[in-house]
Amino acid sequence: MLAAAGHVRVGAVDEHEGQRLPLGREAELDLGGRALDAREPRRRRAMAVRDAHRHDPKAALAQHGIVAQNDPELAAGRRDDGRQTVGDGDAVHALLLRRQDAVGVRIEKHAPRDDRRLRRRRTTRTEPEQRRRERSSDHGSPPSRRCAAPVSILADAPAGRNRTLRRGAGHIIVERSMPELPEVQTVVDDLARAGIAGARIRSVDVLWRRSIAAPSEAEFRARIAGRTIAACGRRGKFIVFDLAGGGHILVHLRMSGRLHFAAAAAPREAHDRVVFRLAGGRELRLHDTRKFARVYLAADAAAVLGALGPEPLAEGFTAEFLRSRLARRRRMLKPLLLDQTFLAGLGNIYADEALWEARLHPRTEAASLAGAQVEALHRAIRTVLARGLRNRGTSLGDGEANWRSLGRRRGANGAALKVFRRTGEPCPRCGAPIERRIVGQRATHICPRCQKERGGGTRA
Repeated sequence: MLAAAGHVRVGAVDEHEGQRLPLGREAELDLGGRALDAREPRRRRAMAVRDAHRHDPKAALAQHGIVAQNDPELAAGRRDDGRQTVGDGDAVHALLLRRQDAVGVRIEKHAPRDDRRLRRRRTTRTEPEQRRRERSSDHGSPPSRRCAAPVSILADAPAGRNRTLRRGAGHIIVERSMPELPEVQTVVDDLARAGIAGARIRSVDVLWRRSIAAPSEAEFRARIAGRTIAACGRRGKFIVFDLAGGGHILVHLRMSGRLHFAAAAAPREAHDRVVFRLAGGRELRLHDTRKFARVYLAADAAAVLGALGPEPLAEGFTAEFLRSRLARRRRMLKPLLLDQTFLAGLGNIYADEALWEARLHPRTEAASLAGAQVEALHRAIRTVLARGLRNRGTSLGDGEANWRSLGRRRGANGAALKVFRRTGEPCPRCGAPIERRIVGQRATHICPRCQKERGGGTRA
């Protein structure tokens, strides 16, 4: 879910490090202070992009390396003193649409309707309704069709790569990837090496109450004080802390969450949301730039994790087991692999990589796979996940919200990716340019030559 904050971020290669620009008044009237999901009407999202360009066209141009004073297409609209005219914001917006491929940006083109009509049709969610939507999006299982997947503001694409911007409700955004199985397992391994087992929790400071998904903040603090962490593990994309005497703390890092240790005397950072004060003078802090991470306290972990599918690296996850699960599914492969009730821990990065390894098109109907294709997909899933684990996860970009393990250590798997975020680069196998497409409302990277689409489309 996207929270429209009355601002738009423009201009960063690294996620969340861009310049913060206020939206024009039209967009504020429509978007300010309301929580909107990714299914907001396209014309309204188009207005947010257009108004951002109008409000500060110079910054919009600087984002894409265009210098207005040297650009012949903008020279005609410039005053003698070099200042931009009032209408230049519209010229800049049109210019970016024309040059989106050259500047490495893709902006959907949907002409907005009259602003006054949009304002008349505007609706405001009540606070109880908003809380219900947040509880739905915070649940550990994957987003359903009734609840759009959360999307972060701005991308983590490394410099020099084609990064794809798309409009969101009140923001210019790029889809970024949340930590997946290799990243979460790396955090768990680092916690174990740091001696988290046996640590006693003296108290908890909750600095952002919505980071606590269940129970209430007050109950969470009261029930956790004095408890001892017996062990640390992983289930899907969840970090699971087993408590001595029963009970579990479950942490889902979502888009930008990360855990790190700090001395109790060390100053708190701006985006620390939950702080576990441990005996011995150190603290375990949940740092979360975008405020998407969630912490649960549950007597039975199955209350949160029960809907998750099988673990793809478990011994029982065989090719025959995968075949039996695929045989009943008529969905497209890519959305199915992202469904955490079907397979736990796989996300956008490793789904793209596995489908490329298996030479399967992401739109292929799951039930249509032949025996050899199922074996290839099974082998590919385990191969890309094992590679990610060896490389200690994937860190894309240098922004504050990009994934890091304990000690802010970066993962090295980005250099091993074959197709993900490599739009336009040659396929490592055949040399054809990697393409970016939208499959099941998710950015998807494929080789059009190695991963040929066969037959008709299927449902997501």
